Amino acid sequence: GSLRFTKMNLRDFVHVQGTIVKLADLDDLEVGDKPCSEDSHCEVPYKNKDTYCKNGFCEGLNHLINFNIALKEVLQPLLQNPPGPDEQTVVTRLSNV
Repeated sequence: GSLRFTKMNLRDFVHVQGTIVKLADLDDLEVGDKPCSEDSHCEVPYKNKDTYCKNGFCEGLNHLINFNIALKEVLQPLLQNPPGPDEQTVVTRLSNV
């Protein structure tokens, strides 16, 4: 099924064996698509993307929410405050995904 982050930050991840970044904190995940009864329940604030209420659930909303949270809370801080040379390879990999 589909997963949606309710929040995310850098402390939710661990660096493993110098090259792998893994999600370590799963407390802020919700399982399933957001329920809805009309398209307006599926809007992403300040984003110009269409998401629709289909069969009682917001189709495509989870990936938009997850991407926006990851960008705002993890990728932008990493790119604005780059880590030392040992971690730079990981940051480069993440920004190219």
